[in-house]
Amino acid sequence: MKVVLRRRLTSEYLDCKDTWTTDLEEAYDFKRPDEAMLFAQRFQIQDVEIVLWNEQPVAEMVLSVPPTIATGEDKPASRVVGEGGPKMTRRKG
Repeated sequence: MKVVLRRRLTSEYLDCKDTWTTDLEEAYDFKRPDEAMLFAQRFQIQDVEIVLWNEQPVAEMVLSVPPTIATGEDKPASRVVGEGGPKMTRRKG
């Protein structure tokens, strides 16, 4: 199963380079829905959903990402992701 972030309006996926793509194969795999949720909320990426994609058998489940505190505009993916793809850190405690 692949876990990705997808923009609601454009259906583009966050990729591992620091941009958005229409190709699901290029999308960054967060591995777990909670990691994708934390990433979207931490960087205040608005109007995205989490997509759980399974290839065999083909199935897609879409989860809503609750709105975060609005900053007035989305941060560009290049400023959010950076080189080498999304970086997640674990919280202690």
